Amino acid sequence: MTFLAVVFALVLVPASDAALPNVGSCTFMEYYCDGLKCSTLFYQSLQKDPNGDCSAKYNRLVDCVSKSIQICFNHELPESQVRGIVYQFFKESALCTDGMAGIPTMPPGSAGLPCSASFSSNADACVKTFHEKFAADKSDPSLCPEQAKAKKCLKNLIDSDCTFPSLIQEALDLDLGEYNPFCPNRRDPGATGKDQCDGVRDLDNPFNAAAGLKPNVVQVLLFSFVSLLLFVKI
Repeated sequence: MTFLAVVFALVLVPASDAALPNVGSCTFMEYYCDGLKCSTLFYQSLQKDPNGDCSAKYNRLVDCVSKSIQICFNHELPESQVRGIVYQFFKESALCTDGMAGIPTMPPGSAGLPCSASFSSNADACVKTFHEKFAADKSDPSLCPEQAKAKKCLKNLIDSDCTFPSLIQEALDLDLGEYNPFCPNRRDPGATGKDQCDGVRDLDNPFNAAAGLKPNVVQVLLFSFVSLLLFVKI
């Protein structure tokens, strides 16, 4: 299982410690927020139709994510290349079976996680109940507090057991924020403060525009860490 699946492995370039790196012609947050809107659509469709065809929903997610990438790279990358990489790292089984809350992974060929030896088993324990409830019923209201608990558990575990570079840690903190696609208001119970996508420029992604999603309803456990791996050498 993966906690944050690697979305695509286009290029790895050095990045400054001062800020999260751009993604092609987009700022990191422009790409992040648009991609998370794609994820929000996926989870919303699962909640509305928990027993429906998840493969069809997954394919729409791939279409949407691929469009986000193409927009940020000015449509200069072959569509087949983009979709191939998205399919490689956005696994249908993880999304449809587990809800994509699992253990952080590094790209193929990397040295692995800078974490303690017990990290993987402890991370599995953090998300075990969420995985079980998601697999049983994707519309279960208890997924809202269960995902909040899983995120808190993972954040505490990462803080105590791992030593990530500052940019990776910043991206992880972004992913483990207060957005929760399983809650009625898309926020963790008791969440306060401004959504991190407020004021971020919308990309002209037709998949998201058709759904009428706004930046203040997007932030999900998928994009920041995996995107950052493309641009930061660890």
